[in-house]
Amino acid sequence: MLLLFFLLLISFLPCNTSHPLDPLTPSEFSTIQHTLKTSHLFSSSPPPSFQYIGLADPDKTDILNSLSDRHNSPPPPRQAFIIARSGHTTHEIILDITTKTIISNTVYTGFGFPMFNFEEQTAASNLPFNYTPFLNSIKKRRIKLSEVVCTTFSVGWFGEVEKTKRLLNILCFLTGNSVNLYMRPVEGITIVVDLDVMEIVGYKDRFVVPVPVAGGTDYRSSKQRPPFGPRGMPVEVVQPEGKGVTIDGHSISWANWKFHLGFDVRAGAVISLASVQELEHTMYRPVLYKGFVSELFVPYQDPTEEWYYKTFFDAGEFGFGLSAISLQPLTDCPTNAEFLDGYYASQDGSPVKIKNVFCLFERYSGDSAWRHTEIGIPGQVITEVQPEISLVVRMVSTIGNYDYIVDWEFKTNGAIKFTVSLSGLLEVKGTSYTNLGQVEKDEDLYGSLLAKNTIGVNHDHFITYYLDLDIDGYNNSFVKAKLKTVKITDGSSLRKSYWTVVKEIAETEADARVDLNSGPPADLLFVNTNKKTKMGNNVEPDKSALLSWHADDSRSHPPPRRAFVILRSGRGQTHEIYVDISTKSIESNKIYTGFGYPRFTLEERTSAAALPLKYRPFMASVKKRGMKLSDVVCAASSVGWFGEVQKTKRVVKLNCYVTGDTVNFYMRPLEGITIVVDLDVMKIVDYKDRFVVPVPKAEGTDYRSAKQRPPYGPQGKPVTVVQPEGKGFVIEDHFISWANWRFHLGYDVRAGAVISLASVQEVEKGVYRQVLYKGFVSELFVPYQDPTEEWYYRTYFDAGEYGLGLSAASLQPLIDCPANAEFMDGYYANQDGTPVKIKNVFCVFERYSGDSSWRHTETGIPGQVVTEVRPEISLVVRMVSSVGNYDYITDWEFKTSGSIKVWVSLTGILAVKGTTYTNVGQVKKDEDLYGTLLVENTIGVYHDHFVTYYLDMDIDGNKNSFVQAKIKTMRVTDGSSPRKSHWTVVKETAETEADGKVELGSEPANLLVVNTNKKTKVGNDVGYQIISHGATAASLLSDDDYPQIRASYSKKQVWVTAYNKSEQWAAGLYVDQSRGDDNLAVWSQRYDQLMSKHVGQECM
Repeated sequence: MLLLFFLLLISFLPCNTSHPLDPLTPSEFSTIQHTLKTSHLFSSSPPPSFQYIGLADPDKTDILNSLSDRHNSPPPPRQAFIIARSGHTTHEIILDITTKTIISNTVYTGFGFPMFNFEEQTAASNLPFNYTPFLNSIKKRRIKLSEVVCTTFSVGWFGEVEKTKRLLNILCFLTGNSVNLYMRPVEGITIVVDLDVMEIVGYKDRFVVPVPVAGGTDYRSSKQRPPFGPRGMPVEVVQPEGKGVTIDGHSISWANWKFHLGFDVRAGAVISLASVQELEHTMYRPVLYKGFVSELFVPYQDPTEEWYYKTFFDAGEFGFGLSAISLQPLTDCPTNAEFLDGYYASQDGSPVKIKNVFCLFERYSGDSAWRHTEIGIPGQVITEVQPEISLVVRMVSTIGNYDYIVDWEFKTNGAIKFTVSLSGLLEVKGTSYTNLGQVEKDEDLYGSLLAKNTIGVNHDHFITYYLDLDIDGYNNSFVKAKLKTVKITDGSSLRKSYWTVVKEIAETEADARVDLNSGPPADLLFVNTNKKTKMGNNVEPDKSALLSWHADDSRSHPPPRRAFVILRSGRGQTHEIYVDISTKSIESNKIYTGFGYPRFTLEERTSAAALPLKYRPFMASVKKRGMKLSDVVCAASSVGWFGEVQKTKRVVKLNCYVTGDTVNFYMRPLEGITIVVDLDVMKIVDYKDRFVVPVPKAEGTDYRSAKQRPPYGPQGKPVTVVQPEGKGFVIEDHFISWANWRFHLGYDVRAGAVISLASVQEVEKGVYRQVLYKGFVSELFVPYQDPTEEWYYRTYFDAGEYGLGLSAASLQPLIDCPANAEFMDGYYANQDGTPVKIKNVFCVFERYSGDSSWRHTETGIPGQVVTEVRPEISLVVRMVSSVGNYDYITDWEFKTSGSIKVWVSLTGILAVKGTTYTNVGQVKKDEDLYGTLLVENTIGVYHDHFVTYYLDMDIDGNKNSFVQAKIKTMRVTDGSSPRKSHWTVVKETAETEADGKVELGSEPANLLVVNTNKKTKVGNDVGYQIISHGATAASLLSDDDYPQIRASYSKKQVWVTAYNKSEQWAAGLYVDQSRGDDNLAVWSQRYDQLMSKHVGQECM
């Protein structure tokens, strides 16, 4: 295929240094090298070894002054900081590049040694091949010396009092016919090298175990089969109108961002002087002075002789920048990327170029930055969607077996997202074991038996960032905004609790140490206290019958089609009716007599919302406020339950707003008015007008694109996704096939998207193995934290009261979903049973965001550089539900790795409260606003969103168990290792439903659903892991508060129960005014057995 665009390569070699933070150029490296050689500073032989040469950090104040006043404040002098080894001594040198003079030379006398350079690592790894004891060890193992490669590892520190020599450990591996050397370790041998004299000074060969065969682990694409080998349907990112990013030397401009990008041999990518534009004044406001990866600590958890020292510091010992690799166009980075080179100094000071060390690209993966569909204004349906386009700066460092993909992502909303993705290869340990059955009961393998003779050793990766934040200047404070539960004991509200925010300003560095896994939930804020804002239904067939039909290739006798109908009769009764669709007959009709009512219909919500406009007391209230009745709209809200003993009427409360000349009426509430409507008789049955406060002006909050300015308005440089060879998935009715996945996609008026019968293909045998029988959003609990008369009842259950499927929006091609999407319609029954079509209720598309699903660059094999990159292409099923002011974007993402990612993104509009306050200075010291004063007369009220999924996992069948693999610290007290501790994994299998309740964050643990009746080749249980992403906090409401009783399941994030067809809705079947007597927390109190049974999960 002919690509009609070019990859622009930009060198880190400007003609003249234009910015004081620019990294050192090749000519500057040469100047440094020449100056040091001619200075006679190192006159003795051998010549010095340069471990680090980089830009000496200029004084921050000088930098800011020179950039703010270029005419009167000259730039700081260009100076280099050099670390050199000479004669067992470490020198720290400051050199003025312009004057070619050495400013200082300090001999370092402390503990620790400088970073390794490439040359000494290479020289050390070659020493064993001329060392007789090593040659004998290889011969003893009957392997070919020509197939052996060795690599270097740092030795750590284990309590030695005296200063030690500068040493490295050498580990060796067998390649054979594979380039995946890390899967074939030569165990039992320990080699120690003194780097200063470059000699082997320690050697042990303690034992021999078989070298793992490592069959099927060669990662070269030519050795792989689909879906892991070459893909036939590529996904490309194009920008037909050109790129939106400008690169001027090292200064980057994009959308509302400006920043400087530098390269450092230790840190890698360095982001400096990041500023975001304030649209009103077109000025740039500082955010981040400097940011980079400060350290990456990788401790392995094997305390034995050959492994205990493996506790690596990948930045400080090996160099994140030194280990950076050349990025591969079209695989490491998408087609719309631009590339930049980087330079570092070799061991003798000569400049070395890393081609394509960075790429910059505008990312669009089919997501929305913001969207809202509004149906609350009579006669209008307004949909506004802004595609999520961001700028990504990427670098990849390959350190041994691991590849670290470092991304800095800049977003138009003013956020910076930085991530490090881990890829590459496991480092494994050889063992004599070929099956778990050979391992003694109390023996610790310090890892998992992955294959014959192969243990994947337990380890961590701790990534630490350095962030010098300058929020509107450098006089900043660190604030912990903690969430605190407040009990209501004075009877002032029907609520018994709410949460509020308590802000703690760190006064000392000790106050600023934060353990994210302990204490109450908290937001971490950097604030500038000197700068202020202006304010200061289909019936589900029997599961076994359906699976039997699905397994029958002929599929000649499907289960009967039946419908479950819930209706309200004129007598105020709730009927549960089963209808046989094939025979057109009613099988049963049962009157529901319990507490709670069925979901609202759109028709009754619309009828109720129109009642106030003809109700005289309300008309008088609007007139009293000086508003036009024609500008007022109302919306129906559920009322909750607050301890009423007798069964109540089926009522809603109406919240009213003023539109004026904006469609964003949620920002203009009519406060002080309470309206209650009985839905069964469709009449206003209660009315109160308690007070008047100003209606917020809501200036600048009209979200229509025509009312917005860049970067929030129309994008000038669109990014689109194309598939020149066609789509890679097939939709046949409701069945979808893609890559190694097959599943069924259904629509439900309450749940929305329902994924069923998801199976993943086992490539070797060509068979599909069961993973997920059914999954959907079970409930979405949204409690607001204002206990006052007009707000206390706002504790919504968006699925059970309003219906995520009923509230689904028609997706907009090219903005809700990318250009390569296919769409599917959905149908529901309206109030009289007539079918209603929702056009484009789902979209299905292949996502490519410019990321890699896997990559590795191997330089450890002499004479070879092997780079393999797999682009991350996944299949996304999307639905959007607009429930009042919020839009929920629900994605099911299927990956070729066999994983499924489920995600709900929140967007839309805040629900705000009107107030008389225009500035926080007017608020009394102890007064609780129950939110934040956002603008004049406008409070954004505190609230939560608890999303609960129903997941009926069938891992290789329905006889599954739930296992918590907990991480436990083990002390080494017998002197068997220089290490004093390591962690191990202790597996706890849930025996009853009580064991299946999990509070995430209380202790480290992996959550597994396993089939103990199915084993891998080495005896491990077949299973899937449940991994939490994003916020996983539990509810802070008190247990006796009525909303919490109804949503008692929100106190824990995972509930595992025995399968019961009728228990799929976390808050119960009838949620409106429910009393918490039929929900997930209640069902789990049966304590049913779980081991090797048919289990289901509810995950929040």
